[in-house]
Amino acid sequence: MIRKLSWLVAALLLALAAYCGGIGWQLSSGLKQMVTVGGPFTNRTLQTRDPLTLDYDGDPQRAFGWPFESVSIASELGPLPAWVIPPAAGAGDIWMVYTHGIGGRREDGYRVASVARPLGITTLLYAYRNDAGAPRSPDGIY
Repeated sequence: MIRKLSWLVAALLLALAAYCGGIGWQLSSGLKQMVTVGGPFTNRTLQTRDPLTLDYDGDPQRAFGWPFESVSIASELGPLPAWVIPPAAGAGDIWMVYTHGIGGRREDGYRVASVARPLGITTLLYAYRNDAGAPRSPDGIY
């Protein structure tokens, strides 16, 4: 009886290990697909009507008539394009750096910049690796 119980426990532990391994492999594959260029979050159709939507395509001047400066930020893969948007008034001594999410774009920061600019905050919107106009990473992962 004890021998059968030992085999049953061993079989259950083996099944549990196989199940957990399978789930881990599935999760790993799914997560890698989400953070890789061309993954499920990057197939957005861009438009130019409403700058406060997440699919807007255009610089701050085109979006709102805001002045801006195009700058580059050094990175290990090469220069990252960025926009510096000065505040509507004031010295702009306080800065906000906006980083978009996976599959996002620097234009996604317009909603935050539209609040920061009237408050006298300078805003930096930048593109990171694998974004349009930015260097590509060899492995294609953001």
